[in-house]
Amino acid sequence: MLDIWWTLVVIVNIYYIGVVVAMRMICVDSDEQCLQSTLCMCRRVSARPTAKGFLTANQALAWAAEHAVDIAVLEFDVSDMDGVDLARKLRKLRPEMVILFLTSQKERAIDAWALLPHVQGFLLKPISQERLGAEI
Repeated sequence: MLDIWWTLVVIVNIYYIGVVVAMRMICVDSDEQCLQSTLCMCRRVSARPTAKGFLTANQALAWAAEHAVDIAVLEFDVSDMDGVDLARKLRKLRPEMVILFLTSQKERAIDAWALLPHVQGFLLKPISQERLGAEI
């Protein structure tokens, strides 16, 4: 009987961890179509995700200053600020935030990796749901 009880405890804990944990994400891309696609994928990553999208870096910074953010998915080329500068400013606001970059330029991702120790990963466009989920 004790074995059944412990099995139920383990199952309930796995269910609790998988469903209750919410990821709060922001996505920043100056291309509306890419932004919507990335947001859609981000919302499928966890059981209770919150994903907010921004077309400009300044909008994202203002929102992140007022809200908790766990993960930022950023494009290198944002209309009003370089993505690298945005990552640095977000890191100052939220040191624990996970930062991922999206890019269509493999060479730029490789060069930037050495210059950006505060970035956890890079995703080459077009991204897939599986790849995004693995990075997050």
